Amino acid sequence: LLIHQCDGLVNDEYTDYEGLTGVAAVDFTQPWFFGPRNSIGVGFFAETRNVPEVFVRIAQGGYVSLSRSLGGNAAVTLAYRPERTRLETDGDLVFCVNFVACTLDQVEDLKSPHWLSPMTLSFTVDRTDALFTPSRGFIVRADLEYAARYTGSDFAYTRLLGESSAYLGEPDGLILAARLR
Repeated sequence: LLIHQCDGLVNDEYTDYEGLTGVAAVDFTQPWFFGPRNSIGVGFFAETRNVPEVFVRIAQGGYVSLSRSLGGNAAVTLAYRPERTRLETDGDLVFCVNFVACTLDQVEDLKSPHWLSPMTLSFTVDRTDALFTPSRGFIVRADLEYAARYTGSDFAYTRLLGESSAYLGEPDGLILAARLR
């Protein structure tokens, strides 16, 4: 059992939980980037995410991505997504409970704006028979995401995610689907 001291982390700040929440984004994709199998994407976004009475997350950033088709509905993508984020709360208790940052110095450090700038390498294979309503085939996706000081990130982490879906259509119109993540 681990108990943290959270005294002094409740204050009288006011956070506007009634404001708009959502994402505004501008994306551009250029197919045929130095060849028919390559594409480049560039985008910018501004986001506000509101979890009422808990926190408001505000972020601005952008991305650049390079994709290459490998044939057979397979592709590999390398992307970089820097974003500047900050959290607003009515009190500091949310930092102690959710981030185990319970001293005033730790809370002040988390409340200040931070850069999150991961590099992502993705591999995707889609061998299904239809884009929106597949009845046969499979999809496999693997993502490796890495952030550290040299990518421009204030936080360091490595994340590996794998996902697979399979579809099997029966003659009477029934479709069996399975997903493993």
